Amino acid sequence: LYSQNRLQKDVTKALIVLSDKGDENKDVMGQAGIIEELLELVESKDLTVRCNAVQSIANLATHERNRRTLFSTRGAIDKFFWLSQARVIEGTRVQPGTVYAMRAATEAMAQLARSETREIKDKFMRAGLIKPLCDLTRSADKETRVTAAKGILWLCQVPGHRKEKWQRKMEVVETQWTSEQLFDVVTCADSPDPDVTMQVLLGLKCLCTSSFASIMLTRSNILDILCNALRGSLFGENFTLLMAAVMLVSALAEYPFPTSVLEEQKYSGVLQKLLGLLPKTRDEVLSMQNAKGVMQTWNDATLLQRAQILMSNPECPMSEVGETFPRAFQQLQCYVLVGDVMDVLEKLMMHMTEFREGLFHLGAAQHFITIHLYTKYKVPQITCLRALCLMAGSESLAQYIGNNHKYLDIIDFALRYEDNPVLPKTAVISIKELSKDLDSIEPLIQRGLVQALGFLTKTNDPTMQANLLIAFTNLARKKAAKEQIALLSQWPVIVRFADSFDPVVRNEVGQLFWEMSSGQDSNICREALMTVVQQLKQLTRASKIDPEVSQKVIDYVNQSDKIILAQSWVRGVLGRKQARQVRRLSLEALEQVTVSVGLTPRRASKSSSKKSAVAKALEVFSPKVQSPDSSEAKRHFLSEV
Repeated sequence: LYSQNRLQKDVTKALIVLSDKGDENKDVMGQAGIIEELLELVESKDLTVRCNAVQSIANLATHERNRRTLFSTRGAIDKFFWLSQARVIEGTRVQPGTVYAMRAATEAMAQLARSETREIKDKFMRAGLIKPLCDLTRSADKETRVTAAKGILWLCQVPGHRKEKWQRKMEVVETQWTSEQLFDVVTCADSPDPDVTMQVLLGLKCLCTSSFASIMLTRSNILDILCNALRGSLFGENFTLLMAAVMLVSALAEYPFPTSVLEEQKYSGVLQKLLGLLPKTRDEVLSMQNAKGVMQTWNDATLLQRAQILMSNPECPMSEVGETFPRAFQQLQCYVLVGDVMDVLEKLMMHMTEFREGLFHLGAAQHFITIHLYTKYKVPQITCLRALCLMAGSESLAQYIGNNHKYLDIIDFALRYEDNPVLPKTAVISIKELSKDLDSIEPLIQRGLVQALGFLTKTNDPTMQANLLIAFTNLARKKAAKEQIALLSQWPVIVRFADSFDPVVRNEVGQLFWEMSSGQDSNICREALMTVVQQLKQLTRASKIDPEVSQKVIDYVNQSDKIILAQSWVRGVLGRKQARQVRRLSLEALEQVTVSVGLTPRRASKSSSKKSAVAKALEVFSPKVQSPDSSEAKRHFLSEV
C-alpha cells in the first residue's frame, strides 16, 4: 500500500508538469483517457495524491476538448463541489491540505468557465457551477477568492475575447442567463477584497446589454457597490479598482437609465463619487503635471501614446511605459483616470439630461473650469470645454445659463472653435436645449449666437444639420431671431438642406419653414421665403417636403391671410347692405298687405300715418267696401308670414 501511494504521488506530480506544457500534450493526455483516471485519484485518501490530481485536471481544463470531456464524464462536476468545501485557518499562511485541494478545484472550475465556445459556457451554467464559484469569491482564503473572481470574469466574457478584459469598446452578446444568476454575480462584487471587486466589475461590464443593464440598475445594489468601489482618490493605491468601476459606469451609460432610477435619483451617489475624482483646485491640477521623471520630457504626442498603453492595461508596470520614477508614474495614472472620468461624465450627459442638471447643481462647472485653465495638456482642456457646453444643454437650466454672461461666452467660443470639430457640435446641442425655453431666447439673440450657428451650416454631417435646424426652429419663435435667420448669408445653404438625402434633415427644414411663416408678420422673412417657393413646389412634387408646409409658405408669401381678411370684410359690408335692403322691402310689402286685409285700428293708424295727404282724402270721401272673403285673405296672409 505504501509503495502504491508513493507511485501515485510520483505519477500525479509528473502529470502536473506534463499537463502544464503545451496544448499538444494536453490534447494527447485527454485522448489517452488520463482525465478519467485523474477523476478516480481525486477520491484518494492520500491528500497529496488528491491535490496533485485536481491540479492536473485544472491544467488540462485549459484545452477546449478536455473541457468537453469533463462535462460529458458523469459525476465529474459533483467532485468539484465536494473539493471546493474546505475550512480555512485564518491568520496564518500555513493551511491544511484540503485548502490546497480547494484552490486547485477552484482553478479547475474557473478554467471550465474560460471556454472559447458558447456551447461550453451554456453547459457550465446548466451544470449549476456558477453558484459555488460565486460562493468561493467570499472564501477566507485570498488565493481561492481571487481565482474564483477570475472565473467569474472569464464566464462573463464573450468567447474569443478573454485577453481583452480592459477593452473599452467590445462586443456584447445576449446570454441566456436568468435574473438569479445575474444577481449572484452582482453580489460577488460587494466584496471587501478590491482584487475580487475589480475582476467581477470587469465581468459585469461584458454583460451590459440593454436588458441586463436595466435589471442591474433597478433590481440590484450595483449603484451602491460602485459608490464603494469609487471611494478612492486621485493618488490612491487602488488605481485598477477605480478604472474597473469607471469602465462599468461607462458601459451602463450606453443606454438611458430606467425611469424609476432617474426619478428617484438613485444615481446621485455615483455622480458625487465621480466628481470627487476630479481635481478641484489649482494646486491639485498642478500636482498632476509637475513630475520630475521621464514624463517631464514628453510632448503631447508622447504623453498620449504612453497614456494609451496604460489605458489598454492599467495593471502594467511603470517600466512598460518607459517611466522610472514612481511619483511620475502615479501622475500618469491620474492623467488617465481623469480622462476616463471626463469621458464617462460626458457620455452620461449626452444620453440623459438629468445628469446635466445634477452635475450643474453639484458645482461641476468649477471643476471643469479649473482643469481647463491650469492644465498644460490640450486634450483635457478641450474635454472640459465640451463638458461645460453639454452640461448647459437643459431646458430647466435655461434661466441660470441665460443670466450668466460668462457661460454664454464659453458657448459662443465653442461654436466658433475650428481646431476641434466635436466642440462646436456639443455647443449646438446645448443651444438646441436652451432655446426650448421661450424666455431664454432673447439672451441668446443678443449674444449673437444666431450668427455663430450660421457659420456651422457648411457641415455635411446629417446629425449636425438636424441639430442646427432644430435650434433655428426653436429660436424662430421670436420675431427678432426669425429675421436674423432670414438675413444670414448662409440662408441659401439652409434652403438646400430641404433637398437632403436624410429624411430627418428634410423634416426639420419643413419645421423651420413652418415656424418662419408663422407667428408675428415680418416682411424680411417674407422676402427670404420668396426665394424658396419655386424650389418648394419641385420638392413637393418629388415628395421630399410636406405639402402642408409648402402651402403654408406659399400662402405666407402671397399674403393670403390678408387677402382673405379683406375679402371677409368686403363680404360683410355687402352682406349687411343687402340685409338692410331686404328688411326694407319686407316692411314695404308688409304695409301693403296690412292695408289690404285691414288689421287693428291701432296698426292701421300707424300705417295710415305714413300715407300722403291725397291718399288720406280719397279714403275720407270714398265709401268703404267690405270684402266678403276678408277672413280668408287674413288667414292666407298669416300663413305666408
